[in-house]
Amino acid sequence: MLGLAKFAATLRKMGVRLGTSEVLDAALALSAVNIEEEGQVKAALAATLAKSPEERALFYQAFKAFFVPPDKKKADIQFLMERLAEERENIALAEGELLFQGETLDLSSESKEIYSRLDREDKDRLLEFLERASAGKRVGPAFKPLIESIVEGHLERMRSRISDIQTHLPRSARTGDPEVDAALMQAVLSGPSDREKLLTEDIASVSEADLVKLETIAKDLSRRLATRFSRRCKRSARRSAIDMRKTIRANMRYGGVPFSLRYEAPRIEKPSIVVISDVSGSMIRYTGFLLQFLSGISSVVKNVEVFIFSEDLERVTDIFKEGETFSETVALLLSRTSQWGRGTDLGKALHTFRKTYGALCTRKTVLIVLSDGKTMARESARKHLEELHSNVRLILWLNPLKQEEWRKVPQLQDFRKYSKMFQSRSLSDLERIMRTEVLL
Repeated sequence: MLGLAKFAATLRKMGVRLGTSEVLDAALALSAVNIEEEGQVKAALAATLAKSPEERALFYQAFKAFFVPPDKKKADIQFLMERLAEERENIALAEGELLFQGETLDLSSESKEIYSRLDREDKDRLLEFLERASAGKRVGPAFKPLIESIVEGHLERMRSRISDIQTHLPRSARTGDPEVDAALMQAVLSGPSDREKLLTEDIASVSEADLVKLETIAKDLSRRLATRFSRRCKRSARRSAIDMRKTIRANMRYGGVPFSLRYEAPRIEKPSIVVISDVSGSMIRYTGFLLQFLSGISSVVKNVEVFIFSEDLERVTDIFKEGETFSETVALLLSRTSQWGRGTDLGKALHTFRKTYGALCTRKTVLIVLSDGKTMARESARKHLEELHSNVRLILWLNPLKQEEWRKVPQLQDFRKYSKMFQSRSLSDLERIMRTEVLL
């Protein structure tokens, strides 16, 4: 049972949605097969732990990495330990070289790892920039956060030039259990498919050549999400359709005889969605793919209203309905709106929204804010966010910044008091947030 629990942990870290009930079902399935027959074990686990084609692909990848002979498992764990030791050395090296006016830059561990794997020429170019910045006129310690942000962004862009960066287990995927982490490492080494790479890649970093593929994947994911939601049911005390899973589980103590029935009824409540999106810099891509998702699940939401902002607010719902593809939508937005390339004032945008469109906010409304939170008039934004919080069902904040960078934007702590904030950088992030927070 311990091995099953660790395998389930491996699957969860790889993105398979699993709860206690699925693991219990897997344990029961294993009791009905010959545990010494790999084919039977794989079939039993796949039937109970993988619920979609995407999850089944991840399942087979995890199964191959986790269920190996003892000698291979021991070697995999040793390999993991060596990689972690190498990583610690690389981070220490980066901390000793990446300095601003003699102080170590406060960068993420992943950025330090990327730096350590650059060739000497790229490292020297970055160090030369830091040296010039440190010696600049009127440049004091207050500039350090800005320099850190510039270096983080540069290293993130350099990630694609490093051939072996994917052979290291991301910190977000680690569990602390050597057996699980060794299996995850081997799964990383086996290499994801092109689809899986695009699912987890930062949307802003996707090449122009892959944008069409990403659009196709986004449409497919949103369609599957809408289908899953439309078929879901909620518990009901009234006698309608029998909930077979809950009925079987409730009667296990009776040997499976259905003395006590459980019922379900179709969900009928559809949420209304209001999107307020920052359109500064590269935010347009995040906005475009969020709206593709919402368009795909429009059949299971009451209505969708879309607004963009920089210095002020503009309603663009009709534009997103008119554009059929990502490229068309972007072209229409650029030609018909006036918010591009300006400063960011979330406070003014929320003031305009409450004054002009406040009637959209009801207890069934999910308000989605897509922004990195870097704005003027921080206190004004906080006050308007607080007022909106009391009028809607949920304020969902999608932040394209890495979560570990949020501490560099102090106002985010205030904004998080009135919203549920999530890192949203990839299609897999969007799919998970839509599934777990919007389509409840």
